Amino acid sequence: MKKIILIVIAVIIVAAVSALYLSGAFQSIEVKAEEVGPIRVVYLEHKGPYHKTAEKIFEVEKILKEKNIPYTAGFGEYMDNPQMVKPEDLRSNGGIVLSPTVSGNIAINPPFKSKVIEKRIYASAAFSGSPAVGPFKVYPKLNQWMKEKGYSPSGPAIELYRIEKGKMAITFLMPFSTTSLPGQK
Repeated sequence: MKKIILIVIAVIIVAAVSALYLSGAFQSIEVKAEEVGPIRVVYLEHKGPYHKTAEKIFEVEKILKEKNIPYTAGFGEYMDNPQMVKPEDLRSNGGIVLSPTVSGNIAINPPFKSKVIEKRIYASAAFSGSPAVGPFKVYPKLNQWMKEKGYSPSGPAIELYRIEKGKMAITFLMPFSTTSLPGQK
């Protein structure tokens, strides 16, 4: 009986560690300055908990598929700091990055919107794994990198979502200014 209990405990531990590994929990994060853009997106606005932005992404993806409009990635734009704003008041945009092969205006109707996010330099980090784990691993590293360099965030955080080799690959982009925050170098 003890042997069976030990085997069950071992299987549970192995399963838990495997799940954490696959979610990206043990992944090291490297931050760098990277020029990105322009990024042309179709999106829906969202107000409420950030994890529900995914619903908007799927809604936009469905419309683009119906219209046979090519795209390259999912897109989330997060305007507020969730440590400072109540979940029900968080503002975000969820949508899709259009393929560079799409030219001219595309026919979309409200509440769908489109815009071009101009080229600029971002603090950038790549993460492969669960979108539920990524922000907890990446945003502290982005903030630490900016603080060490004396930079401050200067706009909404952007996340680009792709499936690569069967896993979610997320690029986190944080615009920054070289203006130091109060109390920093």
